[in-house]
Amino acid sequence: MRKHNLIIHVFLLICCLTSCSHWKLNDLQGKKIFSLERGNGDKQIALSFGKGDLLEMSFNIQSCRDTFFAIDNNIKRIQVFESDGTLIGCIGSKKIDNLPFSSLFAFGSIGAVSMDSEKNLYVQNRIDLPKSQKNESQGEVDIASSYLLIFDKTGKLQYSLGQKGAADIPFNFVEKLFIDSNDRPIVITKNYETWGVYRFKSRARDFFVTLGKDTFKEKEGNAVYNGIIENLAPFRDGDRFLISVAYYSGTRFKYRKILEYNIPENRISRLILNLPDPKNELYTILDDKYLLLWDTDEKAVRFAIWDLNGNIVNNYRLKTGNISSYLTQIFSDDTGKLFTYSVRKNGLDIMEWK
Repeated sequence: MRKHNLIIHVFLLICCLTSCSHWKLNDLQGKKIFSLERGNGDKQIALSFGKGDLLEMSFNIQSCRDTFFAIDNNIKRIQVFESDGTLIGCIGSKKIDNLPFSSLFAFGSIGAVSMDSEKNLYVQNRIDLPKSQKNESQGEVDIASSYLLIFDKTGKLQYSLGQKGAADIPFNFVEKLFIDSNDRPIVITKNYETWGVYRFKSRARDFFVTLGKDTFKEKEGNAVYNGIIENLAPFRDGDRFLISVAYYSGTRFKYRKILEYNIPENRISRLILNLPDPKNELYTILDDKYLLLWDTDEKAVRFAIWDLNGNIVNNYRLKTGNISSYLTQIFSDDTGKLFTYSVRKNGLDIMEWK
């Protein structure tokens, strides 16, 4: 009887995951927070368009701690905004008067940006290669080595971090930057199928692990399934992170597992989800309580929300389709709240979705 009930449970789970008709989808509502016009001045972003109005991805918008960062690599600048769009500071090639802080700094190429509880800024600064080396790098300039620069709330550089703490060995292929609730920076790197997780405390590295394609292998009879890491997502407490692993038999998808890694114990502590559907990929963690799994469907994105005990909670849909936009990008903050920025010819709009 127990085996029979398990089979029924698995069948119902698969049906729910593979058919949207079984779900009641609630549409998230978007509200525009603020806009940035195209240009080089304050509250502007230097958008570039190539041939055929092809948008050059020389910019980014990121958020944490109810603060937004407009990253502009055309003019090498970070502008810092409050959640209502008030400009509170900038660091980069141009100084702006009448702000709480505005500092000059010669960035290479700006990557991820985050902030701690004391308003210190953490900035991934990629090392720009000389032009001759760029030609030899065969398109790998975007994943050049980088250091983590730490600026205080007045915009002054305090120190920098590399792989071991002091800026001795640069990071390669930084995928994410996260500041936990104890103000410890966590750097996640990705190099092909190998991921690295670095955590720092008081300017020293206090945790490091590498996870690769050989970390996750499973056998069923004579079959061997190879696990490929798709995503890592830290919890705000900084002592745990999630690992999303897709298992394949050759090139055929078999299932996806979402696992919790315990940093103090330095091991995978538990399995949270085992999903047979190739869709529903891990996106982020919401309020340290729920998992957001997403599935893109044309111009809408469906988010399935699961709790940490493996129970589905709700489904939401975010409709991003806008034919007047060159690009609409979804991003989240450190708590898992969802935002988008949509690029127009003359600027971009930032929206929050609830």
